Amino acid sequence: MRGACPQEPDMRLSLLSSVLPVIFAGALVGCGDSSDESQGPSTEQDAATDSPAPPDAGLEAETGSDATAEASEEASAEAGVKRFAILVGSDYATTAQAAVIDLETSTLAGRVTFDDQDTLPYASGGRGFLLHRTQGKVSVLDAVNPATVERTLDVGVEADAGKANPYAVVVSAGTEAYVLRYGQNTAPVIELGTGAQTASIDLSSFVADNDGLVDVVDGVYDSSSKRVYLVLQRIDQTELGEAPDYVGKCSGIPALVVGIDASTRSVIDLNGAEEGTAIALEAVNPWSAAWDESSRTLMVLGVGCVPQDADAGTGRAGRGIERVMVDTGATSWWWKTEQVDRPGGMVWMPGQGALVGTDDANFARHWRMLETSATEPGPDRVGVPNQPAYDGDGGLIGLAAQADGGTGWDAVRWEPGTSSTTVIAAGLFDKPGLMAYGSAMIR
Repeated sequence: MRGACPQEPDMRLSLLSSVLPVIFAGALVGCGDSSDESQGPSTEQDAATDSPAPPDAGLEAETGSDATAEASEEASAEAGVKRFAILVGSDYATTAQAAVIDLETSTLAGRVTFDDQDTLPYASGGRGFLLHRTQGKVSVLDAVNPATVERTLDVGVEADAGKANPYAVVVSAGTEAYVLRYGQNTAPVIELGTGAQTASIDLSSFVADNDGLVDVVDGVYDSSSKRVYLVLQRIDQTELGEAPDYVGKCSGIPALVVGIDASTRSVIDLNGAEEGTAIALEAVNPWSAAWDESSRTLMVLGVGCVPQDADAGTGRAGRGIERVMVDTGATSWWWKTEQVDRPGGMVWMPGQGALVGTDDANFARHWRMLETSATEPGPDRVGVPNQPAYDGDGGLIGLAAQADGGTGWDAVRWEPGTSSTTVIAAGLFDKPGLMAYGSAMIR
């Protein structure tokens, strides 16, 4: 799921989040420190550039060492992959804190505090990351103990770092990762073992709307084809829609799925004889994506738009979940809706379907299960925690307000079959005044 309060240059969403932050209270993936001491990014480092970098150029790290990274990777390979939940709280002003839960032992592995309130977790390829969206930085978590920050990379442009707005980190073959920046039209490729930038993917040829950005919002890696698939919104970020769901008018500019050959780090043709190289979507303003390995299908959640001849209070277009068959370029709707309630989250649960979150006119989140063979979600589910993430074992991990009436948060597991909730770790954050902000699962 996508997180709360996107920052500049996402003007449309950042303005909305300043007055209606709850509309975005649903998110993604991870970071931490092995102790309970607060730790923030330390010194400023060289920024990533928008031009391709030679193999020895780097996004310099603020913490960690090459020897530590190599030892961590070797230990991870020997020990096998463990499951960790990364849960983040924010005060929506100055501070965010990440808590790391070891799901094998149901214990708190550690906490880490950052001075960027818009810090969200993300996980890919068994690695965890923290995206510091205001500051334009990405913290890479240790491969063995993700409650430790291995290094923090400055992924902004030197004179304009805050506008990088990192949204995702997609780990591809080996130890390379693609940093997707919502506020830039290039995606730096970094070597996780060293933090060095090895390449840069230029997406500027896909710009089509007035803000000059492709709005890359999410991505996945397909290990079978060794391809990275990127989802580009291609919306005008300066257009703030109207109540009740704050989406813009339909522009006629389609969102795209762009394919990258991870071996050559180059854009590939996904649509065969059709014009261009990308797959055009019917889903408008995509917000998140999920990959189903068994069917080789990319599922894209579209927030939608207001038809040009309609007013803000009537039906929507391009809203729902679209299936993209990346091998053929074919697309089809799994679930399509014209309802005004805004899709705010999608949790893919292999073999079960997707848990879909929508926000009503009062910005209350409703979670419903969309079964694999169904075309419409079922009734509202009770007990779904804040910021749910699939745990790989049939359940969801998330945050729940403490049952004793306190102001704190507990880490909980929710069982879809029974709608029952079990507390995993009580009193998750040690900073007061935090709200549930994001989650991710390393597995």
